[in-house]
Amino acid sequence: MSSVVLLLSMISQGRAAVVKSENHPIDLTKMARKWNLEQAKKAAFRGEVTTALEALKQLANDGIHSAKASLANILAFRGYWDECISLAGDYLEHASLNDYQYGAKDMVLLLSLSGDKTRQWDVVLEYCVRALRSLETRAGMATEINCLDIIGDRNSYARTLKEDGRLHLSNLTTYALSKGLNSHTFYSQYYQPITLENQISQREQYYKNSVENLPLLRPDLTDSPDEAAAHRFHLAVYACQYQDALYEFLHHPDKYNHFQFKDALVVSRILCHSKQFGEAWQILYDWLPQWYPMQHSTRVAPMELLFDILLRPLMTPERCEEVLFCPKATDLWKRKKTLTSKPNATRMEKQEKIPALKIRSFIQAVEPVTKPVTKFGGQPTWLSEPQWPISRTLQKPMRFICQIQLEPKVFGQMNGRIAYLFVSDWYEEQPTRFWEAHSGDNAVIIQPGRTYLGLYDTTSTGPSLEREGLPCEYLVDFESIEEQSKPVSFEGNEFSAEQFQLISQDMACNKVGGVPFYWNTIEYPDDSGDWKLLLQLSEDVPFPLNCCLGLCYAFVSKDGYKGAYFCQSG
Repeated sequence: MSSVVLLLSMISQGRAAVVKSENHPIDLTKMARKWNLEQAKKAAFRGEVTTALEALKQLANDGIHSAKASLANILAFRGYWDECISLAGDYLEHASLNDYQYGAKDMVLLLSLSGDKTRQWDVVLEYCVRALRSLETRAGMATEINCLDIIGDRNSYARTLKEDGRLHLSNLTTYALSKGLNSHTFYSQYYQPITLENQISQREQYYKNSVENLPLLRPDLTDSPDEAAAHRFHLAVYACQYQDALYEFLHHPDKYNHFQFKDALVVSRILCHSKQFGEAWQILYDWLPQWYPMQHSTRVAPMELLFDILLRPLMTPERCEEVLFCPKATDLWKRKKTLTSKPNATRMEKQEKIPALKIRSFIQAVEPVTKPVTKFGGQPTWLSEPQWPISRTLQKPMRFICQIQLEPKVFGQMNGRIAYLFVSDWYEEQPTRFWEAHSGDNAVIIQPGRTYLGLYDTTSTGPSLEREGLPCEYLVDFESIEEQSKPVSFEGNEFSAEQFQLISQDMACNKVGGVPFYWNTIEYPDDSGDWKLLLQLSEDVPFPLNCCLGLCYAFVSKDGYKGAYFCQSG
């Protein structure tokens, strides 16, 4: 029987033994306990909080110090700060050098946060002193290191870990002695605040050169536009080009396969900096199933949500509970988000599927968006000579609503690249016919494309979206979806009540591309059969939009040269 099989057999039978190796002995009793600890942690990952708490408490009472750290994770999200002090402090007092590689920094931060909440700085300081004394007297440094990917001298690596541990504990000691003064400075050592000013000109130039010369520098990404977009996102974050980073993340059609939870954290931090807390939380909540702990970590929850000075304001008690109960991945290879599939009728499954981009949320821009991307409000990013349409009724410039990037994945290959939507205002004393296609009181202009046939001015700026009297501008967070190929309406639909309800839940949404869902009868701008849905919007948007209490529809011709717009009342 091989040594590996024998080892597994003895653990499964609950037998304890000590097997000598060339480096140092392995205690099989501790390995069996670790297996139990892993089961408790996996219960926490599955969102089975009650089970995980009971198991971790029992293991902590049995003297398993890693269980104390994991237990402190859960209790921190529930606000039991007194218990967190004792658990984190005891863990640090008994921490090995290997622990300073994986989990000790979390407990340092948790002690500091618990001190902020309870003001028990004397207790925190006492635990710091104990942990420092223990760290200084650690024996057999190199024998405590069990990382398998160490390159170089094991003793040198152990000394580095010891210095790192001393630094973290010294920082916490200084913070405790100050009784929590300058907390922003303390936490910024671990989670840097976002700055929207690019203070490093070399990075900015590096970013511009990298993006402009991406096909030359990374030819391997030429045939992988999704991976190229993810690469541009990381370049933008590195260079503090946060507006570009937001766009690359929010518009990525396959983001769950090309980004990780840590990327969603960056996006949420940018949104928190601009006070868009609701949107920031929505991003985090959607990505919680993607979170996974690092190997050997004591974490059972994303502790950075509590530690990060920008994300911390999001974490209300209710949201903390949502974090704990949300099922999460257990490792990198299981992080793919599981999408819940809805049952479709057999007849619908046989139909051709049409791609679309569902608008999940509108994200207020942190600065003016000047690139040719999908956005709402602000000023148009013209690709050629400006053509600002003039309202036929008012003889005034129409209001700019949005510009839509004509993504080949959604619209196929066409001549146009950007579609610009303009709609006239409506005044009681001077009503316009903004809801009618070809009325002259709305316009969809395509660039590059044919010259707009209505009245227009060559000015590049004009009236745009406003919210509470102030200009507003939004990027959008898309979700790639597929829809059945036939349009649906309330009137004359051929589906059963159950099928119609299922279809309407999917199709009656704000989206780019796809298939129209009509309030009234099925209609198009004309009978040519030459139209694709460009945009479907309701009044469920964060800015004033006159949809006649129904839905509005913008269309683009299949060749990408012209567009049209109309509304239907609910």
